[in-house]
Amino acid sequence: MNNLLRNKLKEIVDSLHEEELTEVINFTEYLKFKEEKEENEIFNDVELMESIKRGLKI
Repeated sequence: MNNLLRNKLKEIVDSLHEEELTEVINFTEYLKFKEEKEENEIFNDVELMESIKRGLKI
């Protein structure tokens, strides 16, 4: 993440009340969990993984 984005995020986070910050943390954890779950679904889909492997051989 570039410095501009980090600075903007820090500015926003620093302005939040504790309750709002808790919501941001919960939402961020939800997004991370969702991404990991979707990634695992892809890796566990044998047909999809075989298709990807075949495509990489081209």
